[in-house]
Amino acid sequence: RLIVAPDVTPPRLPSCRSYQAPLPASDLVEEHGVLRTNDSRTALDLGRFCPREQAVASLDAFLHAGRVALVELWQRANALARVRNCRILRANLAVADAGAESYAESVLRMVYIDGGLPRPQTQIAVSDRSGGLIGYLDLGWRRYRVGAEYDGEAGHDADDQREHDERRRA
Repeated sequence: RLIVAPDVTPPRLPSCRSYQAPLPASDLVEEHGVLRTNDSRTALDLGRFCPREQAVASLDAFLHAGRVALVELWQRANALARVRNCRILRANLAVADAGAESYAESVLRMVYIDGGLPRPQTQIAVSDRSGGLIGYLDLGWRRYRVGAEYDGEAGHDADDQREHDERRRA
C-alpha cells in the first residue's frame, strides 16, 4: 500500500496499490533520510485500505509492539469522520487487540468474531492446580473454559518444540 498526497499522481507499480490522501506535515517523519508517515498514520491507513484480515492483523501488530495506543487511534479515527473508508477503519479498530502475537492469531480471532461468536480474550494465563503458571493460550473464552492455540510451522516444527507443545496441551 502506498499513500501519496492529492497533488501527486499515484505511481503504477506491480503488486502495489496506491491511494491519494491528504498528508499533513504532522503525519510525516524522516527516518534514515527517508520521509514516511508516522506510526499512528501508517496504522490508520493500513486499517482503512487493506483487506480486513490484513488490516486487523496490522493494527494488532502496531498495538502489540507498543508503537501506537488504541485510544490514540480511536481519537484520530473519530476525527476522520468523512474520509475514505472511515467506517471500515472503525470496524477494524473495534476488533483490534494488542494481545495478538502473530498474524495467524489475528486471523483466527477474526474467524471467530466474523462467525458470530463472542469476542475472544487474548493471552489467557493457564495455571496448574497449585496455581503455578503453565503457559498462555493464544485466545479463548475464560467464562466457558475454552481456549484456542495457533501452532504454525515456524517455532513449532522442531522435535523438542513439538514435545514441549504436547506436554503443555496435556
